[in-house]
Amino acid sequence: MLAPWGKSSPRGQPNILDPNPMPFSINKPNEHDTKAEFQRELDAVRKSIAKMEEIFELLLPRGDSEDDTNLRLRLQDSIDRQLRNAAPPVRLDEAYTVVRKMVAESGGFYGSIWILLDFSNALKLRLSQLEEQRKLFWNLRHRAPDHYARTIALRLAKVFASQTEQRPTLGTSGETGDPSTSYTKALKEVFQLLNIETGVRSPADWAVNELTEMDMNPHQRDIISALMGLPSTSRTPGPSLLDMMDGNPEESAKE
Repeated sequence: MLAPWGKSSPRGQPNILDPNPMPFSINKPNEHDTKAEFQRELDAVRKSIAKMEEIFELLLPRGDSEDDTNLRLRLQDSIDRQLRNAAPPVRLDEAYTVVRKMVAESGGFYGSIWILLDFSNALKLRLSQLEEQRKLFWNLRHRAPDHYARTIALRLAKVFASQTEQRPTLGTSGETGDPSTSYTKALKEVFQLLNIETGVRSPADWAVNELTEMDMNPHQRDIISALMGLPSTSRTPGPSLLDMMDGNPEESAKE
């Protein structure tokens, strides 16, 4: 992609954890591939939280009446005894048996309640994360775009812009309809490597429109980074599969 400009894609220094660093992240911005998949988890978390609240209300009545106190004491005595008798033997290769044994021996009723409270709080944290994802990705009046395709297109566009200090161009072949610019050709290859089935044109068009002047001026970013006490954003160029793309810099492209 960058070879026509005499450039190669930037890469970090190899290390033990990442022996073959890539020029940009390929992680997905959204955790779910479909709205149905997202909704299923959201419903499961919401219903689980509601069930947890029911359990707490049943086992720990909020009233201060004598009946409420007697119920709690009877449950506590019975459950403590049952958990103690049913405690599993400890196996050092199975840490959860140690936890279960300790809970049973130290008062299983309230120990279990505390664990359920922790579990409930974890579910509520997950719910807040899902609600945020719903706003960003799934609460749309129209069909949701392929967020992964858009994100990859933008990351590749940023690599192009930072190295060439130009905005990537878009175009298709009049004969085949295939991508005709070095950016869109490279993007198509990346999509194939990542098994992204969405066409190149729409994500590429969105990505190019998202670029800013700072994306095309890495020197300005380095000045700002220095003023803020941050490390330089420049990297030592290294070889890349994307640099295998042939061609000449586009002076124009068919829109």
